[in-house]
Amino acid sequence: MCSHVPPGYQLRDLNLDDTDQINKHLSWGGNDRAMVRIKNCIKYSITVGVYHVETNTLASWSMLNRCGAIGMVTTHPDHRRKGLAKAVVTSLCLKLLDNNIIPYCYIYKTNVASCNLFQSLGFTLSKDCQFNWVRVTNKTSSLP
Repeated sequence: MCSHVPPGYQLRDLNLDDTDQINKHLSWGGNDRAMVRIKNCIKYSITVGVYHVETNTLASWSMLNRCGAIGMVTTHPDHRRKGLAKAVVTSLCLKLLDNNIIPYCYIYKTNVASCNLFQSLGFTLSKDCQFNWVRVTNKTSSLP
C-alpha cells in the first residue's frame, strides 16, 4: 500500500488553520457545531491532508472521527480526479496500521464515489446494515 501523490502536492498532518476550509466543504459542515468537531479531530486524532505545494492550500483530507472510523474524506473541487483522496485514505490507513488500529469506515450506500474509492483500496462491505444516530436535545434530561 503506497500513498503516492502527484507532482506539485505534498502529504502532511492537518492543522487547526485548515478548520474553516474543511467546515466549508463538508456536507454536514458550515456551522459552529461542525467547527468544534473538526477542531477536536485535528487536535486529538490521526489526520492527513494533501496540500498544493505552490499555493500551500489544502486540496484533500481525511481524519479519524470520534468513533474511530475513517471519515470526512473530501477533495476540494479544484483538485478532483487526480488521485488525491486515494492518497489521503491510503496514508491514513498506513498511520492507523502503524498504531495497531484496524482501519474501518461508515459510508452511505448512496455515496457511490466513496464506496468505489474504498473498494479500490481493498475495503469490503461487512454486511448490509443501518445505523441510527440519536442525540439528546432536552437539557433537563435525567441522563448523566
